Amino acid sequence: MSPKGSELAMEIMYRTHGGDLLWREENSLILQFTSPRIIASTSSLQGGVSKGIEAVFNQTITEISSAGDLPGGGVEAYLSMTGERLGLNPQRSSGLLTAARMKNAAFEIEAFQGLEILTVATAGVDINGGRAGDPASYVEEEGSFRPLQGTINIFLSVNGSLPPATLLKAMITATEAKTAALQELMAPSCYSGELATGSGTDGMIIASDPASPLVLTDAGLHSKLGELMGQSVKKAVKRALFLETGLSSQRQQSILERLKRFQIDDSTLWQRAGAGWEDKEAYLRALKKVERRPEMVSLASAVIHLADQVHWGLLPLGAARAAAQKILSIPGEGLPVIEEEKERGIDEFIIFLMDWLSAQVLDVLPK
Repeated sequence: MSPKGSELAMEIMYRTHGGDLLWREENSLILQFTSPRIIASTSSLQGGVSKGIEAVFNQTITEISSAGDLPGGGVEAYLSMTGERLGLNPQRSSGLLTAARMKNAAFEIEAFQGLEILTVATAGVDINGGRAGDPASYVEEEGSFRPLQGTINIFLSVNGSLPPATLLKAMITATEAKTAALQELMAPSCYSGELATGSGTDGMIIASDPASPLVLTDAGLHSKLGELMGQSVKKAVKRALFLETGLSSQRQQSILERLKRFQIDDSTLWQRAGAGWEDKEAYLRALKKVERRPEMVSLASAVIHLADQVHWGLLPLGAARAAAQKILSIPGEGLPVIEEEKERGIDEFIIFLMDWLSAQVLDVLPK
């Protein structure tokens, strides 16, 4: 099977041992199978559990505000049109939509004793990252939905035969792996002061080969299949996040990055510290030098985690406040509580951390 039309600039990314072909053109990424597959999909096109699937695809779209803005007037119609354009049979295909660029797609392979798992991901959470339970952004009415500004889309293909129930269990494991990747990067929610668990528009398609003699009935965390899925999804998601937005462990080694989920940036710090310092540019230059020092990031991270545990009900406020004082070597009977900021919902630990960071910055400013 090959795409129709010579106008498509086909770039082959990977061919599995079984012959399945992963390829892309400018705004589309396609995984074509050598034989019909059974899938579990979040797509509007062949969504749910479907049999006889010949290909899956991921499509970049420009920002839209409702399904009616799409060519064809709806998501399913647009996906069907896209499949046809790519030379696929829409009745035997499933697809996902995203604003991420296909040139930034990442894929990972994990294998063990004849079992091969291919994971493909496009990802971005800088604009749309969120945590399960965050305040809602909209109420669905008459087909309206949120623009796909930040989305994690995942294809996961297994060369074994997974019954429908196992496919759904695999989707749970893959989702946990996606969230683990975000947790390991300390990716922030854009809608609360929490850590992100995903974006509001994530999609996933998991495919298995019903003709395979390798029948697998457990995709949970304790199974080898679950282990390989978890490893491949984490690696692919992290790589895709880096390629699309630059999110990485290196970028996150920054106090400002850790404070971003609390709506705090360098200007916020200056506004709080700048009353006695007229040279803003000098302050910001000094801040840049200080806020990425590993020892500083380590201390700040510990205090932020204490604040998280108080918020989650895992630690009493008094004990956590005392621990924060010891971590930052601050004398006195307690951390200052600034009523104005508390009314704005900013945790007192974070206010104290801002003051501590500014004190470190002022120490390196020219006297």
